Order: sequence, then structure tokens, then C-alpha cells
Amino acid sequence: MSIERPESVDLEEQRDRLMEGLRAFGANYTEFTRRFASWLGLHSTDAAALAEILYAED
Repeated sequence: MSIERPESVDLEEQRDRLMEGLRAFGANYTEFTRRFASWLGLHSTDAAALAEILYAED
């Protein structure tokens, strides 16, 4: 039987929040590039590349 220390529980909760945030970011980014592509009449990968260029300029 292992006893979890409070630090390990906090670390696990932080990891779970980080992973959920990354999933949400990925989903939002995908939806943004899909709509951006549709608006510009581009393929989604072309719009994603353009978005990356725009982000890099910022």
C-alpha cells in the first residue's frame, strides 16, 4: 500500500489541468483554422500555415 504525499497529489492535479488546457487549446485552434480556411477559401492546412506566420509576426 502506498501513501500519496500532498506534493504528488498537487502535481497530479496540475498535470491534469495542464493537459485539459492543452486539449482545449488544440480544439479551439483547430476550429479557428477550419473557419479561417473557409472564410479565405483555402485548404485547412494552408490556413493553419498562414495563421502560424501571422502569430509569428505578432
